[in-house]
Amino acid sequence: VPERNALNFHPPRVSAKPRVRQTPELAAEEQRLRLERLMRNPEKTVPIPEKLNEWAPRPPPEFVRDVMGSSAGAGSGEFHVYRHLRRREYQRQDFMDAMAEKQRLDEEFQKKLERNKMIAEEQTAKRRRKRQSETVTGLMLSTNSPSVVMQRYKNLNFTVSVHCTFQK
Repeated sequence: VPERNALNFHPPRVSAKPRVRQTPELAAEEQRLRLERLMRNPEKTVPIPEKLNEWAPRPPPEFVRDVMGSSAGAGSGEFHVYRHLRRREYQRQDFMDAMAEKQRLDEEFQKKLERNKMIAEEQTAKRRRKRQSETVTGLMLSTNSPSVVMQRYKNLNFTVSVHCTFQK
């Protein structure tokens, strides 16, 4: 048995219960196991991966040295250079079109969110007015005196229209 160096010696791991490695068969089981593992030590920070940067084409060069002319007599190797340049330019144009489409869809989505928010606020305001008028009307019916109701609700910022008749 080789002697153990004091720097390399690690005592054997002592645990209360031996862990049995579970292999999940379903995605839900895998998710449950991962959550259990995370919740074993709640104080430990959880690494959240950052969003990967989207692919973007290389910007076109500022200065082009080999300008191809349209004269006859170009060598057979020039076609491949032209083909690569053309492919790169088509990729750049496709990328710009995709980004414009994405931006257009984002703007439409934001407009739709604003429109839905406005509709929800209008509905909430309408229901609030209805609740307040029901409260006032119910109070009028219970007290049989509109002046008591007006005095009680004079600080509220809404108008009370009385449509009920009082019977004595």
